[in-house]
Amino acid sequence: MAEPNLVVDPDGLKGASEPLARLGEHITVFFKGLSVELSAMGSAPWGNDRTGQAFAERYLPQAEGMVKGGSAVGDLMRGSAQGLKDMARLFETAGNAAEDVTKSLTSEMGGSRGTGGRGHGKA
Repeated sequence: MAEPNLVVDPDGLKGASEPLARLGEHITVFFKGLSVELSAMGSAPWGNDRTGQAFAERYLPQAEGMVKGGSAVGDLMRGSAQGLKDMARLFETAGNAAEDVTKSLTSEMGGSRGTGGRGHGKA
C-alpha cells in the first residue's frame, strides 16, 4: 500500500496569511476604539442614582469582557497569520533541503530520478 503524500503550497499559505492579518488588525482597532468610547462615556448615560448604579454593576463587567474578548480575537488572528507565514517558510526550507539531497544522491548514483520532495518532477 502506497503512503499518502503531503503536498503544501507555501505561496498559498503566505497569501492566506495576509487577509487574516488585516482582518485581525481591523478587529483590534475596532475594539480599541470601542474601549476609548466606552471610557469617555463615564457614568453619564446611566447616572449615579440607585438605578444607574444597578445598571452599571451589570453592564460594566460585560462591556469590559466584550472589549477584552474582541481584542483577543484580533490578536489571535494576527498570531495565526504569522503562524501561516512561519509554516510556509519551514515547508519551503524542508522542500529545498529534500531537493538538494535528491540532487546530490542522483548525481552520486549517475541518474536523474526523483523529484526532490517537490512532487513536480524537477531533478
